[in-house]
Amino acid sequence: MRGNKFSCTLLGMKITVQQAAEQKQLTPTRIRQLINAGKLSAVKVGMQWMIEAKDVERLVVYNRSGRPRKAKAASTKPAASPCVKSAAA
Repeated sequence: MRGNKFSCTLLGMKITVQQAAEQKQLTPTRIRQLINAGKLSAVKVGMQWMIEAKDVERLVVYNRSGRPRKAKAASTKPAASPCVKSAAA
Protein backbone atom coordinates (compact mmCIF):
# COMPACT_ATOMS: atom_id res chain seq x y z
CA MET A 1 0.00 0.00 0.00
CA ARG A 2 2.78 2.43 -0.76
CA GLY A 3 0.70 4.53 -3.15
CA ASN A 4 -2.06 5.34 -0.65
CA LYS A 5 -0.59 7.94 1.69
CA PHE A 6 -3.78 8.16 3.75
CA SER A 7 -3.97 4.48 4.69
CA CYS A 8 -2.38 5.00 8.12
CA THR A 9 -3.98 8.34 8.97
CA LEU A 10 -7.51 7.07 8.37
CA LEU A 11 -6.91 4.37 10.94
CA GLY A 12 -5.62 6.95 13.41
CA MET A 13 -2.46 5.01 14.04
CA LYS A 14 0.93 5.91 12.67
CA ILE A 15 2.15 8.12 9.85
CA THR A 16 5.43 8.36 7.98
CA VAL A 17 8.06 11.08 8.26
CA GLN A 18 6.98 12.44 4.87
CA GLN A 19 3.33 12.66 5.96
CA ALA A 20 4.30 14.37 9.22
CA ALA A 21 6.44 16.85 7.29
CA GLU A 22 3.55 17.68 4.95
CA GLN A 23 1.15 18.06 7.87
CA LYS A 24 3.44 20.43 9.80
CA GLN A 25 4.83 22.16 6.69
CA LEU A 26 8.38 21.14 7.56
CA THR A 27 11.01 19.14 5.72
CA PRO A 28 11.42 15.41 6.35
CA THR A 29 14.96 16.19 7.55
CA ARG A 30 13.57 18.50 10.25
CA ILE A 31 11.10 15.82 11.38
CA ARG A 32 13.99 13.33 11.68
CA GLN A 33 15.98 15.91 13.68
CA LEU A 34 13.06 16.23 16.10
CA ILE A 35 12.91 12.44 16.41
CA ASN A 36 16.66 12.20 17.09
CA ALA A 37 16.44 15.03 19.65
CA GLY A 38 13.67 13.18 21.50
CA LYS A 39 11.08 15.89 20.89
CA LEU A 40 8.96 13.60 18.75
CA SER A 41 8.49 9.94 19.57
CA ALA A 42 8.68 7.46 16.72
CA VAL A 43 9.26 3.77 16.03
CA LYS A 44 11.52 2.52 13.28
CA VAL A 45 9.83 -0.09 11.10
CA GLY A 46 12.37 -1.48 8.67
CA MET A 47 14.02 1.54 7.06
CA GLN A 48 11.21 3.96 7.89
CA TRP A 49 10.20 5.93 10.98
CA MET A 50 6.55 5.67 11.99
CA ILE A 51 5.08 8.44 14.14
CA GLU A 52 1.84 8.51 16.11
CA ALA A 53 -0.54 10.90 14.37
CA LYS A 54 -1.64 12.38 17.71
CA ASP A 55 2.01 13.20 18.58
CA VAL A 56 2.40 15.11 15.32
CA GLU A 57 -0.78 17.07 16.02
CA ARG A 58 0.53 18.03 19.48
CA LEU A 59 3.95 19.01 18.17
CA VAL A 60 4.64 22.73 18.52
CA VAL A 61 7.45 23.98 16.32
CA TYR A 62 8.87 27.47 16.62
CA ASN A 63 9.96 28.87 13.28
CA ARG A 64 13.17 30.53 14.36
CA SER A 65 15.74 30.25 11.65
CA GLY A 66 19.39 31.09 11.86
CA ARG A 67 21.67 31.71 14.78
CA PRO A 68 20.19 32.99 18.05
CA ARG A 69 20.69 36.69 18.69
CA LYS A 70 23.14 37.85 21.30
CA ALA A 71 21.72 39.60 24.33
CA LYS A 72 22.43 43.30 24.32
CA ALA A 73 24.89 44.19 27.05
CA ALA A 74 24.48 47.26 29.21
CA SER A 75 26.71 50.18 28.33
CA THR A 76 30.22 49.50 29.60
CA LYS A 77 31.53 53.00 28.92
CA PRO A 78 32.93 54.53 32.10
CA ALA A 79 31.19 57.69 33.16
CA ALA A 80 33.24 60.88 32.96
CA SER A 81 34.43 61.99 36.34
CA PRO A 82 33.49 65.58 37.22
CA CYS A 83 36.78 66.02 39.10
CA VAL A 84 39.09 65.36 36.17
CA LYS A 85 39.71 68.34 33.90
CA SER A 86 40.43 67.75 30.29
CA ALA A 87 43.65 68.99 28.73
CA ALA A 88 41.77 71.40 26.43
CA ALA A 89 40.21 73.37 29.30
